[in-house]
Amino acid sequence: MKRKIIILFFLILAGIGIMAMLEILSRRCPNLIRREYPDCSYLIEKYIRGKKGDLFDLTSYNILPRKSREVDLDRVIEDWIFEVEKEDIKGYNGIACGSYGFVSRELPRFSKNYVKAHEALHLLGYENETLVNYKAGLRHPAGLIQTVLYTFFLAFEGQKFRDYPCVLGNLWAGFKKYFFELKLN
Repeated sequence: MKRKIIILFFLILAGIGIMAMLEILSRRCPNLIRREYPDCSYLIEKYIRGKKGDLFDLTSYNILPRKSREVDLDRVIEDWIFEVEKEDIKGYNGIACGSYGFVSRELPRFSKNYVKAHEALHLLGYENETLVNYKAGLRHPAGLIQTVLYTFFLAFEGQKFRDYPCVLGNLWAGFKKYFFELKLN
């Protein structure tokens, strides 16, 4: 019993030390994970107008009522979320643009389902990233885990080995934003 307590103490201490190191790196390192925000008008033109015709004739698709949280999430995903080329959303897994959501086709299956639910929740009026992540994560827990791991490994792609500590710091800053800034809305 005493040995288990000692091991637990050292695991907690190591966890605190790792979090402190990541916090220092997130504050001192330059942002190596830079992403340009995707052009929503380009996405709508390429993926919606081409599939559904003239946008102005599509009032049922063009105007999703804001804050209509009672709408069935599966219907929102089916009608309002579109799969797009990864390059078109510039390094994001998904993005909400007005009344439409766009999700990378290249995401692994579970991750894609999670990101679709995430973006659909944004379309329904949920703005806080942390709250949206938890809600989508409850619906697709394997997708949440797969998305976190996918994002983690993708962040190191193309980076120099000497920059890995700063990549970790940047990932920690993003993780805090997406999972620890809970504001109920």
